[in-house]
Amino acid sequence: MAYLKNHDINQDCVDFRLADFATLGKAIWAALGDSKAVNTWFNILDKMQIEQQDFALEGDPLPEVILEWMGNEVEKGPISPSNLFSELLTTAVEKGISFDYKNSLAIARRLSNIKSILEERFGIKITQKTGRANVTLRTFTKIESEDKRYG
Repeated sequence: MAYLKNHDINQDCVDFRLADFATLGKAIWAALGDSKAVNTWFNILDKMQIEQQDFALEGDPLPEVILEWMGNEVEKGPISPSNLFSELLTTAVEKGISFDYKNSLAIARRLSNIKSILEERFGIKITQKTGRANVTLRTFTKIESEDKRYG
């Protein structure tokens, strides 16, 4: 515990959803004086995060359909929820991708849930603004993704 009082270790742990767990692990390994183990600890947490994302996306065609819909374009939008649903459905049908989303609300909910995964794993940033009649307009922008396994 003395190590925790004398060192600011919170800075490196903000990217993890289990920040307290990450902080505790880092503190333990750092207190033991094993800097190599600290790096190993963060690698383990990174792998856990990837597994968690894989689980969250399992069987979900939305990322693939969005990538197909965007094609080579760097940015698409702003687009209304109903137009987004229509365009994604058309893309899925054209590309032969099973697409179980029934309406724009279902897509909007799912996008809220996987927004950070789309950015981290697929390099697609979603920004939104409120348009006329309080309609949420989304813009999809391709960015550099750290994880090159997808997209």
